[in-house]
Amino acid sequence: MNNKDVSGVHLSPRRAPKCSLNGRDGSLRPTVDVKHSRLQLLERTVENTIALDTLDDSRHIVPVRFLMRISVSRRLQTKDGSCSVCNPIWPMLLVCVVMTLVLINDMYTYGNMASRARAHAYTLVSLPDNEVAVYPPLRVEVYYEALCPDSRYFVMKQLSPAYEKLHQILNIAFIPYGKATTHEKDGKYTFECQHGQLECKANLVHACVTNVIKDEEKQLSVIHCMIDKNNQPMKAGQKCVEKYSENWENVESCVLSEKGASIMKHMGDMTNSLNPPVSFIPTITIDGSQDDQKHILQDLHKVLCKRYRGPKQPSCK
Repeated sequence: MNNKDVSGVHLSPRRAPKCSLNGRDGSLRPTVDVKHSRLQLLERTVENTIALDTLDDSRHIVPVRFLMRISVSRRLQTKDGSCSVCNPIWPMLLVCVVMTLVLINDMYTYGNMASRARAHAYTLVSLPDNEVAVYPPLRVEVYYEALCPDSRYFVMKQLSPAYEKLHQILNIAFIPYGKATTHEKDGKYTFECQHGQLECKANLVHACVTNVIKDEEKQLSVIHCMIDKNNQPMKAGQKCVEKYSENWENVESCVLSEKGASIMKHMGDMTNSLNPPVSFIPTITIDGSQDDQKHILQDLHKVLCKRYRGPKQPSCK
């Protein structure tokens, strides 16, 4: 049809509309030209619900969901009926919003993880009625010399009384070597000791006692007995070993054989491996630590009560 009069009506030319009725409900839907196609795609994508799901079953973290709907652009209809897209700063703003939400989500998630970890660290696990919590005993190692007066005092006045009260929470090991030195020639070991060869002999008897007698309480009893009067190591050894119903012949055989020398060499290796090195005899380690030597030598029982992490023992109250 041309633009001439038809039945007396004049039709003037019209522009092609910039907006068309293309919605499902017949509403006005603007048509954006090609140069805005990227923005249009971004709008369609982001207008959907954004869900950030941080579910982590292995860590038992409750999911955090951020739900939002964001309109990327605003339609502005000009006076002549055309439609345009608002300022393209909106896409950048959208990116910033999304990144902020992700950051908040991470902070929430890992904050919960940290708080749960702290709570777990300080939570006591309840045990069934028929089970009892087990705490490891304290390991006490005594680095001493058989003829050293300070070693004698410690064994008789500190170690024996403390063990009598706290034996249920203690493991004791004796290392009779001190400030001795070891020499090896033709596969055989000889020793020099701080208080002479008599002390080397006494150290050897003590070392064989710890090797032959396996019962810890009897070990302490025999060593307590021997160190009281050690001027005749073999005689004192026999008397004390038999006093506690142990076999002296096995101890004597150890002392007189290469086995005894090998044990003494091992005692020396243990002593020389201490860090810091031995500077005073006796040196006592508790669970491998040399800390607080002064108080250990003065009041071993009090230090052991303080160091033990299990239930307080009756003598410690």
